[in-house]
Amino acid sequence: PPPFVPALKSDDDTSNFDEPEKNLRAVPPSRHLNAAGFSGEDLPFVGFSYIKALGAFTKSESILSGLDSPAKTSSMEKKLILKSKELQDTQDKCHKMEQEMTRLHRRVSEVEAVLSQKEVELKASETQRSLLEQDLATYITECSSLKRSLEQARMEVSQEDDKALQLLHDIREQSRKLQDIKEQANFQLSVLLHFQ
Repeated sequence: PPPFVPALKSDDDTSNFDEPEKNLRAVPPSRHLNAAGFSGEDLPFVGFSYIKALGAFTKSESILSGLDSPAKTSSMEKKLILKSKELQDTQDKCHKMEQEMTRLHRRVSEVEAVLSQKEVELKASETQRSLLEQDLATYITECSSLKRSLEQARMEVSQEDDKALQLLHDIREQSRKLQDIKEQANFQLSVLLHFQ
């Protein structure tokens, strides 16, 4: 649209046009004697006029006429059906992918729950193992102490056995000496009785 729309008082209102300066120079005689008739050279400039090329209308009309043809309509319907099928296939694939993602999320949650339970069981097992290791260390210490006590007792028993054997040997020796003394006394007694 033009930047300025003039207000017209009537169909022949020319108040919005500048008055042309009167040309004081003499008009060349050739303009008055123009044999070709009216040329419009003395008219004031009122603006440019734009006319679309006929080719543009012809091209648009050919496109519209092509769209209205039955073959073109059938081709476009086939393309539309094909695109609709592709869209439906894509939507089906998206739906299947969403279902698969839901299944995978559920599976991941189940695996995480199992892992959490296993971690709890592992911590409990580690605690139990630590307690068992402490008990084992205590048992090893007690076994070592008992072993030393047993060795000490064996040494004491061995010493007592040696003492008992030595005492038995002394008793036998004393008994043998006593027997000798008794036999000697009987012999002497029998000799005395024989001489009486």
